[in-house]
Amino acid sequence: MLRNYLKIALRNLRNHLSYSSINIFGLAIGIACSLVIFLYVYGEWSYDHSFKNADRIYRIGISFFNIGKFANGPERLLEVLPKDFAGIETATRIQKDRDLIVAVKGQVYKEPEAYYTDSAFFHVFDYSFVAGNEQRILSEPNEIVLTETMARKYFKRTDVLGETLEIGKEKTAYKITGVIKDPHFNSHLRAPIWLSIQTQLKGEPAWSSAAFHNYVLLRKNSTQADLLTALDRVLEKYVFPESGKPMGFTSLADYKKSENSVKFYVHPLKDIYLKSKLNLEISPGGNESSIFIFSAISLFILTLAAVNFVNLTTARASKRAKEVGIRKTMGTSRRKLIAQFLIESVMTTLVAMLFALLFSELFLRAFEYITGVPLLSTIWRNPSTVLLFVGFSLIVGILSGLYPAFYLTSFLPVKVLKGNLVAAGGRGFRNFLVVFQFSVSMVLIVCSLVVHRQMLFLQNKDLGFDQENVVTVDNGDLLKSSADAFKDELSRESSVITASLHMGEPGSKRILSFYTYQTAAMQNSMTINTYFGDADYMKLMGFRLVA
Repeated sequence: MLRNYLKIALRNLRNHLSYSSINIFGLAIGIACSLVIFLYVYGEWSYDHSFKNADRIYRIGISFFNIGKFANGPERLLEVLPKDFAGIETATRIQKDRDLIVAVKGQVYKEPEAYYTDSAFFHVFDYSFVAGNEQRILSEPNEIVLTETMARKYFKRTDVLGETLEIGKEKTAYKITGVIKDPHFNSHLRAPIWLSIQTQLKGEPAWSSAAFHNYVLLRKNSTQADLLTALDRVLEKYVFPESGKPMGFTSLADYKKSENSVKFYVHPLKDIYLKSKLNLEISPGGNESSIFIFSAISLFILTLAAVNFVNLTTARASKRAKEVGIRKTMGTSRRKLIAQFLIESVMTTLVAMLFALLFSELFLRAFEYITGVPLLSTIWRNPSTVLLFVGFSLIVGILSGLYPAFYLTSFLPVKVLKGNLVAAGGRGFRNFLVVFQFSVSMVLIVCSLVVHRQMLFLQNKDLGFDQENVVTVDNGDLLKSSADAFKDELSRESSVITASLHMGEPGSKRILSFYTYQTAAMQNSMTINTYFGDADYMKLMGFRLVA
């Protein structure tokens, strides 16, 4: 019987090729778009979920002096917290380094991101080692750990234990003591290079600092609430006596109420990428709101594809009516007819799925071209992804085919054979589907136009200063007394219109210089990101003064 149903389904697809093509390609494009968006949403949501102990890992940030909340914290924190809180299994700290200079065999590379960390890092975060002693790695100064990709980049091979890299302008020799398997999961910790942290530790006792990103792995019986309680004890035992009392506070309660006091902020590892919006994040985060928006868009596109499939199928009802009437007259039960139409629906969606796989590959390449970041190298890389597509298509086929199957089999044989196509209450629902389809399509089109206009507005909005042809030379403060002479030399260049000494462009976070502003009429002070410049700074940036 099943083979007979499949024959009839194939015959119908072949005999009505134009209709089948429209139905299949419409469904294929809808499934492909929906699944690519789903992959993006899943990728954003999955950040840091692949670490074995992700549920027990927390990051501790800080704020002080009313200058904002920071994702990193003081060096001293992890020297006292584990001693005062037995709920910590292990703790690690990271200092990020940008534009790390790496020299090997006469070749010089500039790596955009590297982490200075300690041996506990690989106990908190379970990366897979290809080579090296996981228990003692980075325990000594001047050690370095690489991913397989970086090892191949520098040496064209992965068996590089004991090899030496020259790091920084000083060309300090670092010995390779570990090689890590390339991680194929999303994480806010993105550096492919780890260096031992000993040279970065300064013994800084001040609590008003933000030098390291501090992570703790709690024991299985400890909770985030326990960690917050422990941090309150650190405030009471260490921070208040050493920072609060010298500032003139007589009680811990008054110190905590002050905007200038030290405050700790705890984020679970899984929440960092989407929910943490602190200053000096170790890497840019995602947008939780966009996840919900894209999820809704994916669902709408899939729903539209399914509704379109239902509408096209029911629109051809008159073409199948006599077939249904004759089959019912010959004794075929409604249950068998429903099974036949469901099989046809599933076959159509499976064929559509094959095209959806091809379209998805094209969409993935387009996504990578537009964003510069691969969403997924290929859908064929992971068999589970292909199985997801197949299962997804089967579900869509069954759900999309349910209504047409029941609708087509509801025809009354006597009236159908007389030429009267009568079905049980199908017209109102079909009208609703058509209106719904066009309504959602119009909403998506309008939203797309609004977003496009907003992007144009962002690109063309007058920011109040000129960005074109302005070049900043960093580290000018290192010139000290020679800075003015350097500026004068630049000004003499024929290609230079104006030169200025300054400490940051508008909107930049090159420096963290904050001032508080408050008038007698203001109940609370406000924090202002402040930039310093000389007399030519206004002219250089093209500021338009209103007063």
